[in-house]
Amino acid sequence: MPRITLDPSLEVRPDFTSVAYDALCTVLAGAQGIEKDVAAARLAEAWDVDNNTRRTAWHEQQQEDAVAAEDIRKMTRCLIVLPQAPKTKSDRFDQSYQSYVPFGTRHECLAQDR
Repeated sequence: MPRITLDPSLEVRPDFTSVAYDALCTVLAGAQGIEKDVAAARLAEAWDVDNNTRRTAWHEQQQEDAVAAEDIRKMTRCLIVLPQAPKTKSDRFDQSYQSYVPFGTRHECLAQDR
C-alpha cells in the first residue's frame, strides 16, 4: 500500500443522500433495481469499509515509523568520533579532520539498549 500522508480518522464520510450524489445514486439504483436511499446506504458502507482499512494501515505505519525512529536514535548513539589521518603534510597539524566510525555492528548497538 502506498504511504498514507493524512490520518484517515480525520476524514468525514460524505453525505451520499445529498444533491451532489443524487445523479450517482439514481444511476446505481436504476442499474440494481433498488431505491436511491438504499444505493446511498451502500455507498456509505463502502466508504466506511475503505476508511477503516486505511485507518488500520495508518496505525501500522505510525508504529513502523516509531520503531524506525527508535532504531535511528540507537544507531546514532553507537557512533564515535575518531581523528582522521591527515591527507597531506600541511594537514598534519590540523585537528579538525574527524570521521564517524560505527561502534560494532547494528545488532551489537541495538542490543546495548535492550
